[in-house]
Amino acid sequence: MNRAAAVVVLACIAFLLADYVMAPNASPAPKSATATRLARKSRDGWLAWILIAASAAFLASAKRGADLQVRAGPPGPASG
Repeated sequence: MNRAAAVVVLACIAFLLADYVMAPNASPAPKSATATRLARKSRDGWLAWILIAASAAFLASAKRGADLQVRAGPPGPASG
C-alpha cells in the first residue's frame, strides 16, 4: 500500500508541474483568462483531494504495519 500511495503522490506532483508549465502566461481576453484560472483551480482541487486520500492510505498502512510487528520484551540476561 505504501508503494501505491507513493505512486499516486508522484503522479499528482508530475501532473501539477505539467499543468504549471503548460499554463498560458497571458490570455487575449479577460473572460478566457478567468475561465482558464477557474478550470485550473478545479483541477488543483481534485488533485488536492487525491493527495489527501493517498496520505491517509499511507498513514493507515504504516500504522497497520507497526501494529503487526512482533514486539519482543526487553532483552534478558545473556546466558553463557
